[in-house]
Amino acid sequence: MTFPKPLASATGRVLAAVLFVPLLAACESSVAPRADSDRHFSLYGVLNPRADSQAVLVFPIEDELRALPTEPLDATLVSRELSSGQEIAWADSILTTAEGAVHVYWARFRAEHDRTYRIDVQNSRGDRGSQVTVRVPPEAEIVPRDVVDGLWVTQDVDVTAAVERLNFLKVQYVIKAKLPPSSLAYPVLLPDKLPDLFSPPPPTDPQPPPPPEDTLIVQTLFVPIDYAEKATPSASGWTMPINFSDDFREIRRRVSTRGNADPIYGIQLKAIEVSMVAANAAWQAPENQFNSEVLIQPGTMTNVERGFGFVGAGYRLEHSYTIPDDMLIRIGFRLPTDD
Repeated sequence: MTFPKPLASATGRVLAAVLFVPLLAACESSVAPRADSDRHFSLYGVLNPRADSQAVLVFPIEDELRALPTEPLDATLVSRELSSGQEIAWADSILTTAEGAVHVYWARFRAEHDRTYRIDVQNSRGDRGSQVTVRVPPEAEIVPRDVVDGLWVTQDVDVTAAVERLNFLKVQYVIKAKLPPSSLAYPVLLPDKLPDLFSPPPPTDPQPPPPPEDTLIVQTLFVPIDYAEKATPSASGWTMPINFSDDFREIRRRVSTRGNADPIYGIQLKAIEVSMVAANAAWQAPENQFNSEVLIQPGTMTNVERGFGFVGAGYRLEHSYTIPDDMLIRIGFRLPTDD
């Protein structure tokens, strides 16, 4: 890698933030021959108000297919905060991969909430350039309301600002259960049963079954449940309703795919982890499906003027908490133990 040390964290953040644009796929689409003479650069990135550095991937759109140069591009990138007029010049740093060079433009500053930035990329002659305008969402936090014990056990979770979009909404349950040792290697319980290729191979010689006390062990497991499109906006923010009773049935179903759990130990809840990305309005995939194979196609999701790609703004919201013991029992969980 040939980029300076301060870029390491910024590069990691931008590559992680652009969840729907794999790095290599972006490279492949961005160096393709130009479809018309009015598109000059492809840009990919996210302005993150919780990061102390910002980074954007920049690819020139060429007339012919060729590897990107390993020296700095003939291009400058400048961001401008529109209300104050403050301009910042970004540096071109080069990430060397097996597929070739990738140019990551970066600058050390914190994007401000509720501000609009314009990013301009120009070549040295000024005859080729691309631009993008990005609005950074307001600052918000996750605040759970009281648990409601009705026909089902439910809880509304508030997002405390009028963020334009909430992407990648997820409620993850951190649980403990007593299961066969083979489950230890795969602690995340996804919606579908793991394919057979993840199952341990059968022993070559039949072995006698282990003693009953050794057949099951206590394990910490993670059960993510998708809550996409379940939040509703209001004038002051968003509200996401969690149905613990429904989720517990799904948790129990997924646990059952790992073998016969110990019914006496039960399923114990260690934490509820709510996470999402507070995003700007432009960060919306077609039909809300963040499918990388679709999104890497030029023009499918782009907000870049005279270019391709997508530059959004957003930050990750996370909150971890527990609920009262009487509600745990009402849902179906067993009270936590020390083991």
